[in-house]
Amino acid sequence: MTMTVASSLEFLNETPIDEELPPSQSLLQQYEKMIVTTLLRSFALDFMIKDQNGGNVDTPLTARKYGLKDEAAQGRYGSRVEYMDNSSLYHSAQNYKDKNRQASELRDKGQLKDSYTGQKIARNERYDLDHTIAAKEIHDDPAVYLAKLNGVDLANSETNLNHTNYSINRSKKQKTMTQFLNDMKDKQTTYDARINELKKKGMLSDQERKELNKLDNLRKANAEMMKEADAKAIWRVYGKARFLAETSFLSF
Repeated sequence: MTMTVASSLEFLNETPIDEELPPSQSLLQQYEKMIVTTLLRSFALDFMIKDQNGGNVDTPLTARKYGLKDEAAQGRYGSRVEYMDNSSLYHSAQNYKDKNRQASELRDKGQLKDSYTGQKIARNERYDLDHTIAAKEIHDDPAVYLAKLNGVDLANSETNLNHTNYSINRSKKQKTMTQFLNDMKDKQTTYDARINELKKKGMLSDQERKELNKLDNLRKANAEMMKEADAKAIWRVYGKARFLAETSFLSF
């Protein structure tokens, strides 16, 4: 059984993604490959674990926790360019540009909604296009290199690109959604106190007006909407296997 799984994984790893397919079909092919790879590796665990550091078989879980054992995957991961030297790739991808162009057209029509607040984005309002799962997280994820996936394509999946106000995006930065929401919860009392203080002052300096606008925008964040956006992004970017792993036996 171990040899069968190993042989299947070897065959799957050597099967190239058809680059001539349209972007949407190519991306779907990558998702399917990751899901199948994950299931095979998870199935192999019962037969192949031989040490305390994640066993001799790489799975997405063990790759993240203990590092990659497969030499080819190690090579792919080790040769990646540092994210800060490569971040422009994630923001210059065609999917990213198309999403921003569509947003600009919707905003001009008064139809663009903030994915994290549910409110309409005004024509003169500053907004950003957020990678719900941070591009850096995907870029530095060993599991992506284990499954030979294209991090730029994954980061710029339709459901991982969400428009939100400038303040939320710049505060979220590279945090996971859970980290951001926990941070917001911890600071809620402080934010509210400062908002009340500024609103009582009457005349505000330019700096204070900017601060008040930022805090007001941050307090518009809707935790349930953000969790829903995050769940959709996880499902689409990493496939059903990772989504189920949050509450099941799957090791992804």
